[in-house]
Amino acid sequence: MLANVYLHYVFDLWANQWRARHARGDVVLVRFADDFVAGFQHRDDAEQFLVDLRERFAQFNPELAAEKTRLIEFGRYAAQNRAARGDRRPQTFAFLGFTHMCATTRAGKFKPAATEFAPRRRQRPPSSVVVGTGVERETTPASWGAVSPARVGGSVLLLDRACGTWNALVEHARV
Repeated sequence: MLANVYLHYVFDLWANQWRARHARGDVVLVRFADDFVAGFQHRDDAEQFLVDLRERFAQFNPELAAEKTRLIEFGRYAAQNRAARGDRRPQTFAFLGFTHMCATTRAGKFKPAATEFAPRRRQRPPSSVVVGTGVERETTPASWGAVSPARVGGSVLLLDRACGTWNALVEHARV
């Protein structure tokens, strides 16, 4: 709780002030506890924000995690821009337990997508799966299809809510 109050003054108020004074385009800031994502319309805004953020944090001693702090191209034109440069598909980022990525609808329009974190290395599949009734059933990989919809249904709804929430935050930030 104390860290949340601390970051409110060190980051939130400063970031809103920075957005009003320095940003040329749209800026979306989403923070949950000590994690945040900042989205920028223009790359030079993102680069300047990162420089200024490091200076701000140097004054108050919180540290940015080097392995989690990076600039990526994300959004409607990311795939086209990267393909024109000969790069692979757009990068993904992890936030709030989901991996966020650029996707398209069946009509070919941009849609941000999110999936649950995948484990870094493959784990051995479980020999038994607990179904919602609390009864443990022995299963084999061939019979997993019968269990999967029950286990995946909540994740699909949660993912849909996560993408809808992200879209709502982007729309709210533009107002």
